[in-house]
Amino acid sequence: MTDPLDAVPEPVFPVCRAVAAGLVTSRARRPDLVAAGRGLRRRRNVRATSVQIAVAHAQRDRSLIVSHASAAALWDLWLPSGMEPPPQLSRLRPAAQPRMAGVEGHRLRLDPAADLVVLGAGGAAHAVTSPVRTWLDLVAAGLCGEDLVISGDALLRRADGPRGRLPPGWGHPLASPDEVRAAVDGMAGRPGGRALRDALPHLRAGSDSPQETRLRLRLVRADLPEPQANPRIPLVWDAHGRVLRSIPVDLYFEAARVAVQYEGEHHFTRADQYRRDMRRDEELRDVGVETLRVDGAVFGAAEWQRFLTRVRRVLRDRGVG
Repeated sequence: MTDPLDAVPEPVFPVCRAVAAGLVTSRARRPDLVAAGRGLRRRRNVRATSVQIAVAHAQRDRSLIVSHASAAALWDLWLPSGMEPPPQLSRLRPAAQPRMAGVEGHRLRLDPAADLVVLGAGGAAHAVTSPVRTWLDLVAAGLCGEDLVISGDALLRRADGPRGRLPPGWGHPLASPDEVRAAVDGMAGRPGGRALRDALPHLRAGSDSPQETRLRLRLVRADLPEPQANPRIPLVWDAHGRVLRSIPVDLYFEAARVAVQYEGEHHFTRADQYRRDMRRDEELRDVGVETLRVDGAVFGAAEWQRFLTRVRRVLRDRGVG
């Protein structure tokens, strides 16, 4: 006999969805399910994230909107490491603020046509703030300075870069620089407007990871020239000078022809990736580009100073002061 729960595979779900799939009261009371909030059930041996709980609430009650950090996780906007606040849900003003155990509730004043998106279909449909609106609301979730810029760069990722964990049917970039700028202009005089205005000039299109953005910001803060984010470096040309083959690099000091590659752990633990990286560096060297490779340790105080000394030396040796 088919279990109606097969129709709701998520770790946590609204009871109404399961009932629509044929769940009966006796099945809902079996020990493999536990209560996870008002009108929600969770599979006992499966951990549900705060985002999954927020989505389940929004599926149960269509007046609820997944917002703030919960919406940021749905859009794969980059948040500070370890940041997982409780499920964050909102209602449109003048409706009442959501008040449920374990949920952080908000009230929003926004244009539903421009600032809301419905993800999923049927019983799985749920409202979420749009990518740009979500970034604006992250100030209220506590983001500022470098972290706010990093999340903003996630809106502007390159179309041919890693997809990340976007909802089905969505791709990068999630917004254009002009759309972000217009949204920030619309926040003038409102709470969070100044922090957004301060972050806006530092956003750059094309970043592939939060650490690339962090590295770019800190290089600039150290009074070094600003490197480009993920430009493509030509490797092969035809007889007419047209580029036949190129590869992207994480950060690039164009005047000095120096690339900086931020390498995640898999670049050092997987032999095939390590070989690809070596071939990439050789090809770049063949066209006169020197590559500096760093990993997460570069952000430690001593390692950062060593790296800055190295970057300054290489730039100076290549005629860039």
